[in-house]
Amino acid sequence: MLPFQKSGKNVEVDFEKNPTKLYQLILKQEWENVILRAKNFDEEARVFVYRCDDQGLLKWRLLPIHCALLHDAPTEAIESILKAYPAGSRAQDDHGMLPIHLAIKKHATPEIINILLSSYPKCIEVPNNNGFTPYQMAQNSSSEHKKYYLRAFTPGSSTYAAVTGSFADLLCGVNLPELISH
Repeated sequence: MLPFQKSGKNVEVDFEKNPTKLYQLILKQEWENVILRAKNFDEEARVFVYRCDDQGLLKWRLLPIHCALLHDAPTEAIESILKAYPAGSRAQDDHGMLPIHLAIKKHATPEIINILLSSYPKCIEVPNNNGFTPYQMAQNSSSEHKKYYLRAFTPGSSTYAAVTGSFADLLCGVNLPELISH
């Protein structure tokens, strides 16, 4: 059992004193071990890890899902972390970034975008601390997946309907043959 510090509803640990084993594995990019750890110690997926500067001011605060996206984790690792803690897709880091924001920032694959979007479809409406929604971030993206992001974040599009399971969007006159083709 880890010495978790509770802060309101959230569980937090200091990176310098007691980071979780899951977090350490993510930093080492040991993806097979990350998958196993998330499966066998799912409570670690819900622990925020933070770091403070010399004056005690917060430098950063992340869940394992945030850290995994920042370290370009493979799809299977993202899936295992979200399976261990599905609410992680709704959690914001210290900059108000949801996992979907970080995925766009890191030019994540459409598959990872689909996983995050289907886990929390309303993420498209949530701005980060700079006021940018995922759609707005996608508009400014230089990713090779930019067109896909824009389609995936547009309610009524076939891509959005497919990844969110939105039957209403599927009925909005979409062209089914293009479903997740890009």
